[in-house]
Order: sequence, then structure tokens, then C-alpha cells
Amino acid sequence: MPDCVRRTNHPIGMEQLLRLAKKYGKEELGLEITEPDQITLLVPVLQQQNTWQRYEWLSRRIEDLPGKIDVEQAIRILATGPVHADNTLHSFVFDPKNHDAWVAIAGNNPPVTATDTPFTRVHLEEWFK
Repeated sequence: MPDCVRRTNHPIGMEQLLRLAKKYGKEELGLEITEPDQITLLVPVLQQQNTWQRYEWLSRRIEDLPGKIDVEQAIRILATGPVHADNTLHSFVFDPKNHDAWVAIAGNNPPVTATDTPFTRVHLEEWFK
């Protein structure tokens, strides 16, 4: 979906994929990965990593709801599936139409994952002038 941005705090991009491929190629398969074009050898291994699974799951949820994701739906997506974790420190949803950021921060005492705490609206209209 071209107008939807999804990010996690997990590595993405060729540089990060190469770093992962070097590590898991050697550990899992005994392969020396040195060039980006060798990454395709490790796709089955990389697909088992949390990073890959999070992005894949996010992409599928977004594709399931083209043009129908509002703030409430985006927060629900973050609070389910492999993107949800008991140790999520911060969650963030941006509503570009209204220039609003919705932010949740993990609680402590007792520990509460970010998506289980209230999301706070931060209106950013002034930043868009």
C-alpha cells in the first residue's frame, strides 16, 4: 500500500539485512555472507526472525484493509499479532489528515506494555504551517 508507512524498532534496509545475514548465515548454515546479492540464500532463515514476521504481519493487515485504517484500527493492529509484545516501551500512530500523533508509553510499577496503556493525542498542526 503506497501511502501507508509502517515501522518497528527492528532493523530494515539492505545494510541491516546484510548484518543479519552475516550473523545468521554463519550461525545457522555455516555460510559466509559478504555481499547484498547473497542475502537471497538466507531468506528462509531471515523469515523466521521476529523482524521479518512483524513487517510481514503489518503489511498483510494493511493490505486487508485498504483505505479503511483509522487511528482506532491502527492502534488495534499494534496491540495484536506479532507486533504486540509484553515489553513494548512506546507505540506511535500518526494521523496525517488531522496532523495528530497518538502516543502510548509503557507503564511501570506494575509494568504494563505500551499498547495496554492509554494513547495520548498530540496535535501537530503548528508543525505543518
